[in-house]
Amino acid sequence: LSEGSDDLRLITAALLSGMTADEIVALCWRDIDPGTGVVTVGSEPKRVVRLAAPLARLLLERHREDTEPSETVLRDEDDAPLTADSLGRLVTLGAYDAGLDRPQEITVSALRYTYLAYLLRQGARASEIGRIAGKVPETELISYIRHISPRVKRSIDQIDNTHPALQGLFAAATRDDQNSA
Repeated sequence: LSEGSDDLRLITAALLSGMTADEIVALCWRDIDPGTGVVTVGSEPKRVVRLAAPLARLLLERHREDTEPSETVLRDEDDAPLTADSLGRLVTLGAYDAGLDRPQEITVSALRYTYLAYLLRQGARASEIGRIAGKVPETELISYIRHISPRVKRSIDQIDNTHPALQGLFAAATRDDQNSA
């Protein structure tokens, strides 16, 4: 995360906050409320995703006063909205540029799996995962449950929904701010 482009950090932070690739590419400035730290995503029914501090910071740094509220947040070099395919390509290329082993295995799906597994390992109830991560296909959710099934189940409100990778990014950003002050 720390070595990637701003787009890659934003994409990864969004995926590790429960957003899907389709939600990320459709995210418009009007969907973001920096005052409350939430993003409204998805089609009907819409859901609210609480912004982890690094994601909120990345979005605030990107926002300009002249930005049109209906404009998508992520845009390509031609100023066109990113597609889910280009988003996936950015993730895999970012893994390659970071020097990770087997970068071809670092995909949007792998990052989503990482986030859902993190929630389930804490004992999140499978029936409540959709409140944070949106619609998860039944076969996908069943495969996660088969591999990750702690005995104690807790309400989604009782678990930490900020992935540790984002907590580390926030800590590094805070240190950088303190050092520059």
